[in-house]
Amino acid sequence: MARVAGGFDRFGNPEGRAFDLGGGDEDRVRGESILLYICKVPDGVYAEQEMRTLMAERGLQLDIRHASASGGCTLDAQLLAGYTQLWYVSGDLPTLSDQQVQMIVDYVRSGNGLAIWADNEPYYADANLLARALTGSSFSGNRMGDKVMVPGPPDTAGRFVEHQLTQGVNNLYEGITICTIDPVPGITILGKSHDGQRCLGCFEREGQRVVLDAGFTKLYSMYYHKSAGLGRYLSNIAFWLARGSRGVEYELLSPGRSEIASVKKGEKSKEYRFAVSGAAAATCIVQWDGKATLGVTVRAPDGSVAGRGSSPSSPLRVTVLTPTPGTWSCRVEGVDVPSAGMTYAAKVALEIPSSHSGTGRRPVVPSEVDVYPPTNAPCPSIPVTPPAAPRPRPQAPAPPPRPSIQVTPPAAPRPRPQAPAPAPRPSIPVTPHTPPKP
Repeated sequence: MARVAGGFDRFGNPEGRAFDLGGGDEDRVRGESILLYICKVPDGVYAEQEMRTLMAERGLQLDIRHASASGGCTLDAQLLAGYTQLWYVSGDLPTLSDQQVQMIVDYVRSGNGLAIWADNEPYYADANLLARALTGSSFSGNRMGDKVMVPGPPDTAGRFVEHQLTQGVNNLYEGITICTIDPVPGITILGKSHDGQRCLGCFEREGQRVVLDAGFTKLYSMYYHKSAGLGRYLSNIAFWLARGSRGVEYELLSPGRSEIASVKKGEKSKEYRFAVSGAAAATCIVQWDGKATLGVTVRAPDGSVAGRGSSPSSPLRVTVLTPTPGTWSCRVEGVDVPSAGMTYAAKVALEIPSSHSGTGRRPVVPSEVDVYPPTNAPCPSIPVTPPAAPRPRPQAPAPPPRPSIQVTPPAAPRPRPQAPAPAPRPSIPVTPHTPPKP
């Protein structure tokens, strides 16, 4: 296992979709739709086309709706019924009625996802209405960001933690201006800005999933490419919030932090270990980009072979049904690869049957070749052959037709007037994101 110079972009993030959350398992969420609702904000043009393209690569559809210029929120139950996720970008004035807040609460509690996007004061008016109603948390503050965070230990300035939402992300832009998240019980703080503001968080309870982000300016076109990690972060949010991914826990076995794993012909990778406890199925997924045949062998806690397979095309999946609890392992093998070796990404997906009640997610239906019986049954001798083409997975019922959406283009950008910094922090730089004084 040598360090591979290639495989990273200029920002140091692993290239390709294989390192995204759920990479190689997109069939679980394929066909779901996201509504990005943007409240009126006087500056900034959002990277709409980039985000649409990104979601399409994951099999998702992203629709964008701008709030009416006359004010007021235009969301209703009929509109939301066509989507499994709502991404809500807050403005500086409250526009949600009590009835609309309750409608979104019910929407999330029925198994749909919500991402709340806030920014510096006062651009968290509606964000606070939603965060308080669903999580008990809120946003506050007005700080300068404009730095890039990297992986690190919890509760550390300038660092984000290991989590499914940060999987495969090696750096992430804070946003030009930010606020901070109130760390109430139930909120997981995922990252802190360079000066210690809690700028990334999530909430998960009883089938409800909510993402909280304190710097929506990272979605602006001019900042979208500030660090390539943003695309993967958004991709991870979309997959984590999707109904189809509920009840599945993903772990990158080859995380791609300092090197991309590789294997040569006839060689085997190091042993990747993962813990299993009460899972209905464990699926090892290997992805690569190029012409090669790779194999994978899965071993049970007692060391016996529980599953084996190979394939000349990516991804390769080997599923073990009702695995016994304990520490499992897998190895990747270079069956037929170029002389220089082949880089790959390996991950495991664990189905947790009791954690997705009521979300209507799609069950796993592996191909006939890569399904293995419980480990207490005899493991058949399986030749190293390409897996059969997977049979179609049952699709979730199609959502009701969405009403025609009249998209109002965002207001023309205009600079925000500068104002003196609020006391008692006179040294804090004032950004043009602050609204004018009355």
